[in-house]
Amino acid sequence: MRLPSQVELDRDEVRRGGLYAFLRLCWPIIEQGRPFVGARHLELICRHLEAASRGELRGRTLVINIPPGLGKSSLICRAWTAWHWAEIDPSAKWIFGSYSERLSRRDSKRTHKLVSSEWYRARWSARLDHDTTESGQEYSTTAGGLRFATTMVGQVTGWHPDFKVADDPNPPKEADATKGVTKKALEATADAWSGTWGTRGEPSHVTSVIVQQRVHEMDLTGVVIEDEDTVQLVLPMEYDPEEHSATPWGEDWRRDPYELLCPERLDREAVERLKRKLRTPANVAAQLQQRPQAKSGGVFQRAWFKIVDELPNKPGVWIQAWDCNFGDKDDPDKRDPVVGTTLVLIESDIYVVDVDWGRSTFDETLVRMARARQKWPKVLKSAVERQANGAACVQTMRRKVPGFVAVENGNKATRAHSSSAIWQAGNGYLLRGSWNQAFIDEHVGWPRLKLDDRVDSACHGIVELAPADISRYVEFVERLTGRKAG
Repeated sequence: MRLPSQVELDRDEVRRGGLYAFLRLCWPIIEQGRPFVGARHLELICRHLEAASRGELRGRTLVINIPPGLGKSSLICRAWTAWHWAEIDPSAKWIFGSYSERLSRRDSKRTHKLVSSEWYRARWSARLDHDTTESGQEYSTTAGGLRFATTMVGQVTGWHPDFKVADDPNPPKEADATKGVTKKALEATADAWSGTWGTRGEPSHVTSVIVQQRVHEMDLTGVVIEDEDTVQLVLPMEYDPEEHSATPWGEDWRRDPYELLCPERLDREAVERLKRKLRTPANVAAQLQQRPQAKSGGVFQRAWFKIVDELPNKPGVWIQAWDCNFGDKDDPDKRDPVVGTTLVLIESDIYVVDVDWGRSTFDETLVRMARARQKWPKVLKSAVERQANGAACVQTMRRKVPGFVAVENGNKATRAHSSSAIWQAGNGYLLRGSWNQAFIDEHVGWPRLKLDDRVDSACHGIVELAPADISRYVEFVERLTGRKAG
């Protein structure tokens, strides 16, 4: 009786065990020098990729959110294409993109090395075309298959794939989206995905896969999950029962809070080291927990916000701070919100009394400003940020209502960090109202939010208001020191 050869054994194992078995067997080739560590999260991802290969996600987008360092690129960007060509269809065409051309080509070279290896060629009939090289950008199979590597904003015109894969489309550095250039980078990736990438191939035929660690509410995941046809698998480093993830092809197997995703690769000590390296709760929430914002907060902590039912019966300095939009777009839903915040300084405390939030045209904004002054007659100053159409609003309003001024208080990041000290010190309060929760949530999530106009308006107001009655502090210093200040 003839015993089966190793080639036959491997083929049979892959036939029975699917992509996960293939990953285990090919690991020494794509990850030379690193031992294979079996893990349940890899098995779960394999089931979703197999469903994609079978055509069950055709015309849809599969999103996989997972922390770094857990084998996602090895599986999705190196092994999956080779397995699909071997077991499903050697003529399938793929486009892979990443925020980094170096990373995109690195993974492409690993796949090329695998498919051209003696191990692979002895077991499957898929072959690379003789004219292809290991450049890492483009190569094809003799059956007409293709693998093309690029960046998210790179050239993809002319290619019509069966699969589009974005691996880490947004770099982690884009998490701190407090500068315009960073938001532009986030928007550029989203525009490329819906524009250049979106026109590659027949929409009802192409399967799209996005795998990334979350960096911001406006990252590519945040954009595509708004589509009801998107399938999202979220695998946080530490399990959170309140955010259990499940799809038709599997679910997070964990049930105990804080249970680690893969202790075989990253044990508790390693995870804690990683947390320290990430430094802030916001970074930990995004990159480890796949949550664009920390539940407790970052620059603004949820616990800092206190709500009162009434204001102290004492005199105060009242102002309104307005953050305006950049013009009137035809679609009201696409207009940036206009926010007016009413604040009062009473002794050493600042109270946020009211928040007027809404999307409005220039004329509608003027009406809102007038009504806000009518609602809060103690306000004598309306500080309107000069940017956008703020200056134009001031020029119009000051003809009818006194106290409208256009001001500049530096960039939003500086204002936010300055005003956060008021809340952290316990000198900030919210007057109870229907706007409280949205106000707190936006502050807690800053700066990883698509919309942060409430934060802009409130911080702008606090920076304006904090030094409003400096004479009281001069008197206080004089009483403490027993001598005249200055």
